[in-house]
Formats: sequence, C-alpha cells, structure tokens
Amino acid sequence: MEPDFKKIIREAKGLMSEEDYRELYHEAIKIGKGTIVEIGPARGAGTIVLGLAARQNSDIEHIITIDSFQNSRSIKSFDNIEENIEDLRNNLAAFDCGEKVTIMVAGHEDWELIRECPITMLVIDADGALDRDFSNYYNLLTPGARVFVDDCEAKLNSHVRLYYTRERTGYTDNPEEDAGGYLEKISPLGKECMTRCFIDYLIREGFLEVLSKGHKAITFKKSEPSLLFSETNLTEMQQIRERMKEELIAIRSKTMRIAGRLRPQLQEIQEKTGCEEILVMKGVPMDRDIRYYPIYGIGKDGKRASDIGRIYEKDIHKSGYGDKQVLLLKTRRLLKKDKYALVISGLPDQKPFCIPLKRKRSLVSALDAVETETQQLFKSLELSSL
Repeated sequence: MEPDFKKIIREAKGLMSEEDYRELYHEAIKIGKGTIVEIGPARGAGTIVLGLAARQNSDIEHIITIDSFQNSRSIKSFDNIEENIEDLRNNLAAFDCGEKVTIMVAGHEDWELIRECPITMLVIDADGALDRDFSNYYNLLTPGARVFVDDCEAKLNSHVRLYYTRERTGYTDNPEEDAGGYLEKISPLGKECMTRCFIDYLIREGFLEVLSKGHKAITFKKSEPSLLFSETNLTEMQQIRERMKEELIAIRSKTMRIAGRLRPQLQEIQEKTGCEEILVMKGVPMDRDIRYYPIYGIGKDGKRASDIGRIYEKDIHKSGYGDKQVLLLKTRRLLKKDKYALVISGLPDQKPFCIPLKRKRSLVSALDAVETETQQLFKSLELSSL
C-alpha cells in the first residue's frame, strides 16, 4: 500500500507535487543495497517518503540528509539551525520512519560515514548548485545509481521575475553595478533555470541518462560505463554560472530601459511634492495579506531610488511606514487589496500629499504598460540555450 502522500505534503509542508513524491518513493523501493544521500530536505517531506521506502526495501541501509537549515523560506525558522533540525526530526517521528536517517548540516558533513557505504541513490532538491553536489557525490555513486532532481525547468520562477531581474531599485543606472549582490547568488537566474542548465550539461557530457520525467522532477541513472567527474567538469559548470550572470545583466538592462518610460511621470510628482524619493511597489498575495515589493523608483537628481525592502498591507494601515508616506493606488483589485503602492519619502515638513485623480490614472496606466512589456520580455527569453 502506498503512503498517504497528501498527508505527508500537508504535515511536513512538502513543496513537490504528489506525482513527484510518488515517483521518488517507487524509485527508492527498487534500488539496490547501499545508502541514499538527500540534499535539501527542508522540513522533511521527501525524507519521510524515503524513510517509508526504506521500510519496504531492506537494501536501503542508510539515509543521509544534508541541509544548511538556514536562510530559506522553506524551513520553519529562517536562521535557527537547531530549531529546524528538531522540526525535521519531529516530522520523521510523526510518520515513524526516521530509524535509518542521519541528519547533517552542510559544511559539517561526516565524510567518513558518507563514504562508508555505496551510494545507490542521490536526491537533490536544494539551491541549484549541482556543480557542488556532483563534485561531492557523483564519483561515490554506484554504476546505474538513481539520481532524482527536482525543479528542473528552463524558466524564471516568479520570485526571480519579481525581485532579481527587473529594474527594482538602486543608486545607479549601470545594470552590472545595479545587479550587485544578485550576481553573487549561487543561482543567478533562480534555482529552476540553474538546475536545468546544469542537467543539460551533465546529459550532454554523458554523466546521466533520463529514466522518467514527473511534474517538475526528473529521475536519472548514472551512465554506464561510469565516467569520473573531474576538476575540468567543475570548471565548465562554473563557467555556465558565469554566463548566467551575463544573462542576468542583459535582462536587467532591458527591464531598466522599459522602466525608464516611467521616469518623466515620477519626476513630475517629485517636483510637485518636493520629496526626495518616490518608490513604486507592486502588490503580491502572501499569507492572506498583500506584500509590496519595490519595483521602480526615482531619487535625488533624477537618479534611481534606494531600496526600502518590502512592506505589508497591515503595516500600512496599522502604523504607516516610518517617516515615509504611502499612497495605495486604487486600480484593479487584488485579493481586495491594491495592485500598486506609491511610497514617498523626504517630504518638506512631512506635509501630507495627494495626487490628482487624472494624474493617478495616468501613472497607473503607464505602470500597467511597463509591467505588461516586462512580462512579455520574460516570456520571450530563451534560457535553455545557456
């Protein structure tokens, strides 16, 4: 009898589809004698599936699950490693399937234990850094071992579209300088695209053979005869990441040019109010609330505005937003909230402000046009060629 995948997803906050968890389970119950290594368990839905498979397949001797357990929205606490490990243990205990599971923190792996048994399955659902993962584990896999990889899609996910690649905010009109810390991310164009580009490379170089494709996950087997993953392969994969950074800069350059059409209207409002900065924020549904992300802005001397992070609808209504004044633009309703918010800071004597209805409508119309063109740009991107 199959596990209750819906319950696992619900109780352990699983992020894969039921179809992909089912595929993971059935692949695990078929593997030969050895160890499963899982990279990126989050709150443990996949680990539970593997633990339940181990109860059906006695050849699974050990399950080693590795995560940083911090700096992720997919875990219980953003930065408390101990709390997140305890949460994972509790979820395993709730399904009575943790007896073969060993939890390790990334960067502090017990390599002696990892190398003790042959690895017959590698499960990757982490941050897209397959160059790191294959450098660490590929040569330890047995011939024909299964490799299960989630989020392998040649597309920008919604967070990357909203936050990494559009104009957003900053002090410079130079797209490379403006990209700043995003160029240092492990996956410059997001986990999905990074994973897809690396997988394409690994298939092309003969390291992997596709066995089956699920909703977003793909199951591979280690090619036979086995190749050795070398420093040359690691360097070539790192070069793919560098090309992604170049693509990120190119995309930001295009979206900055599109957003430049808003500048005259924002400058006009700035001159009328005498404020220092204007920031346009876009509303996005989030946990029965609305989260506003900065998307376009203008600062002193016509330069782009600084980044004020994000705000929530409840923050606006309960306490305002510090020394900034927020105008909700009454346009298309979104979860009974507003589509855009205009944040104005540095008003002389903190005078209240308002925008005439005609100008507000004109601004909303311009914002909609810029948003539409930006989304069309994203849809037209050919990312798989990286």
